[in-house]
Amino acid sequence: MRRFLSALSLGLLITGFLASCAGTPASEKARSGSASLKDDYYEYINARVISQKKIRPGQSSWTYYDDIDQRIYGQLNGILDNALKNRKSLPAASAERRIANLYLCALDVEGRDKAGLGAAGPLIEAVQNASDIPSYLAATADASMHYGFGGGLLRMSISPDSRNATRSAVWIGAPDMGPGKAILEDPDLQEAVTLYQNMLAGLLLQNGFDKSADEAGKDAAAVMALEKDIAASAFDLATANNPQKTYNLYTAAEIRELLPHFNIPSTAARAGIPEQPFYIVSDPAAMKKADSLLKAENLPLLKKYTTCVMLLRTGPYLSLKTADLIEDLYNAVMGIEEKKTREVAARESTQSLLNFEFGRIYVGRYFPESSKKDVENMTRTIMDVYRKRIDGLDWMQTATKEAAKRKLDTMEVHVGYPDKWPDYRDSAQIMAPDEGGCYIDNVLALWHAEAMHELDSLGKPVERGYWSMPPQEVNAYYDPGKNEIVLPAGILQAPFYDPGYTNAQNLGGTGQTIGHELSHAFDSSGAQYDEYGNLRSWWTEEDYRQFKEKGKKISDYYSSIIAIDNIYIKGDQTLDENTADLAGLEVSIAPLGSDPKVLREYFEIYAQAWACKITDKFFKLALNTNVHSPFKARCNEVLKSSPEFYIAYPEIKEGDGMYLAPEKRIGIW
Repeated sequence: MRRFLSALSLGLLITGFLASCAGTPASEKARSGSASLKDDYYEYINARVISQKKIRPGQSSWTYYDDIDQRIYGQLNGILDNALKNRKSLPAASAERRIANLYLCALDVEGRDKAGLGAAGPLIEAVQNASDIPSYLAATADASMHYGFGGGLLRMSISPDSRNATRSAVWIGAPDMGPGKAILEDPDLQEAVTLYQNMLAGLLLQNGFDKSADEAGKDAAAVMALEKDIAASAFDLATANNPQKTYNLYTAAEIRELLPHFNIPSTAARAGIPEQPFYIVSDPAAMKKADSLLKAENLPLLKKYTTCVMLLRTGPYLSLKTADLIEDLYNAVMGIEEKKTREVAARESTQSLLNFEFGRIYVGRYFPESSKKDVENMTRTIMDVYRKRIDGLDWMQTATKEAAKRKLDTMEVHVGYPDKWPDYRDSAQIMAPDEGGCYIDNVLALWHAEAMHELDSLGKPVERGYWSMPPQEVNAYYDPGKNEIVLPAGILQAPFYDPGYTNAQNLGGTGQTIGHELSHAFDSSGAQYDEYGNLRSWWTEEDYRQFKEKGKKISDYYSSIIAIDNIYIKGDQTLDENTADLAGLEVSIAPLGSDPKVLREYFEIYAQAWACKITDKFFKLALNTNVHSPFKARCNEVLKSSPEFYIAYPEIKEGDGMYLAPEKRIGIW
C-alpha cells in the first residue's frame, strides 16, 4: 500500500534541505580572500572551505549537512557496537538485539547469496506464473498486502484524506516510472536512462529471469519503453506538487469506469482493503494509461516490468552481486567514483532500516532537554514575528489575515523527538545468521509490520504524534495535512544551534530553518490547506489572485537564473522551496533589529549553511528532479531580496553582483 520510489528516483531526490558547517561559526576561516562580498556573497564566505573539502566515498556531494550526518553516524555506530558486544545477553525483542541481528545479516555475504530472493521469491514467482491479467493483478495485490509494495502499475496507500484530515482514505498513486518522468523525457539525461536500462538487464539475467544477455537486454528495453509510455501521460514535477491537481476523488462506481481493467474493488480486496465509498487518485491520466496496458497481449511485458519493480525494491537486501548492480548504477549516475566499503554500507543500511529504534536511544544520550526548551522558545518568537508580518501586509484583506493567523496559532510544533514512538514494528522478528535469519527476510518482516499497521489504520481516526523522519535526521519538515512542523534533534546542534552562540548566530542557523518550515504553511501548496490540515480555500478571491501573482514573480525570477552550462533553474518546480527560503530569512532575522554588526553575524552563518561541493552529474540531475534550487542560489538570490542585507552591507550599490533594485525584489510574506 505504501507509495515507494524506485531505487534510482529515491537516490536522485537526496537533497540535504539545510546544510551548515562543522566547528566554530567564525567566518574568517571560510573567506576566500579573493571573492568580493559585493559581487558573490556565497563565494566570499565559502570559497576557501569548499576548496579544502573532499567528497566522501560513496557520496555525490559535500555539504556541512554531511559533516553533521557523519558525526551522528559515528554516534549511532557506538550504539551498534555496544549492541554487538552485548548481543547474547540482550532480550530478543529489545531494540539493541534487533539492531545487532540485522547488521550481522547485512554483513553476511555468504548468507545473502544463499538466501537468494528469500521470502520475496514466491511473490515474484506468482507474478511470473500468472496466466492472465486477473491472476497477474492478484499476484501484485498479494505483494501489496503482505509487504506494502505491489507490481508498480497500481500503487495503493492509506493516508489522511486531504479534504477531511481526521479520517484515512485509500489513495491510488501514479505508476512506477523507473527513473521518473523528468529524467526519461530530458534529452540531456539519456545517459542515465541507458545506464538504468542496462542495470535492469543485469537484474533480470543475474537472478535467473532471463537466460541470456541478449534476451535480458531486449526485455529491459521493452520495460523502459513501457515506463516512457506511462511517463508521457503523467504529471510533471511541478503539477505533482499541486494538491488541487493530485486530489481527484472517485466513487466506487466512478473508479470502475476510470480504471475498468484494474477492477479496483476486487484487486484492493485482495490487497486487504475492503471496498470503499470513494478512492483518491493522484494522477488520473497516468492511471488511465496504465489501465489501457492491461491486455492479454501485454501480459509477458507486464510480468517483466513487475519483476523489475520488485527486484529494484528488494535488490539492496539480496545477494551482494544484485545489490552492487543497483549501487553501481547509482554511483555512475551521480558521478560517484569510489564505492562505500561493505561495512559502511551495512552500517548505514541498518541505521536506516531501524531508524526509530536507533533514534530513541540517540536522543536519550545526545539531546539535552535544555536545547529542546530553548528551540521551542525560539520558535515562539519567530511565530510572533510571522503574525506581525501578516498584520502588516498591504495586499491582504482582514478576513484572510485572520484566517492566516488562525492557521499559525493552530500549528503544532514538535522539537527534538516525537511524542509518540512507533511500536508497530516490534512484532517483526529480526534474527541473526546464527539463529537462521537472513537479510532479505528480516527486511520483509519489517515491511510486513508496517503494511499491517497501515491496513489497520483504515476506517479509524488519523493517528497524530508519529513523525515522518527519525529524530537523528539532519533535516526538518512541515506537514500540511497535520499543520505541524517537526524539528528533529539531529539538526539542533552545532553549527545550526549551540547554546554558546550569539542570538544572531543561532537565528542564522536554526532560526532560518524554523522560519523556512513555518513558511511552507503559506507557500503555493501549503496555502491551500486550512488550520486543520484540510484542503480548503480560506482566501478571498482577490487576495488569492494577488498571492498567485507574487508567486509568479518568484517563479519567473528563479527561471531567469543559469545554474550550470546554460541550464536554468526551473522556477515552477522550485517555487514552494524558494518561497519558504525568502520568508524564512525575513521572519528569523526580524528579532535582531537593525544593528549592522549583529546582522552580519546572521548573514555569515546563513551563507555558511549553503556551502556545497557537488559532482556535475548529480548537479544536473538535481536540477530536473529536485524541488529545491541549487545551494548557491538559495544563498545569494535570497539575500538580494532582503532589506536587512543592505543594512548589514551598505557598501553594496547598484551595479554590484549582489545588488537588486527594490522594485525587482521578490517575496510574499
